[in-house]
Amino acid sequence: MQAAGIEHFFEAVVVSEAIGFAKPSPEIFHYALSSLNLTPAEVLYVGDSLKHDYAGATQVKIDFCYYNRKNQNLPQEAKPKFIISGLLNLLRLFN
Repeated sequence: MQAAGIEHFFEAVVVSEAIGFAKPSPEIFHYALSSLNLTPAEVLYVGDSLKHDYAGATQVKIDFCYYNRKNQNLPQEAKPKFIISGLLNLLRLFN
């Protein structure tokens, strides 16, 4: 996020290793929601792993934005709300 110059857009970044829960376990997502006092409907989770990020976010009903930096084909069952190829593309989602 620092390299892309977007870190100032985030109030918090939760790292699984730092809190003791591994994705896709829903606990990390519940931890983030609780620490920010947000509901799943108020959040967009951005991640680059369908196996860990998408699976975890969808378990707790958080909308998911797939950071597809390698432009990989998605399995048919994967249905992220948004797909971006660069982090700066997040700005287009909110403007």
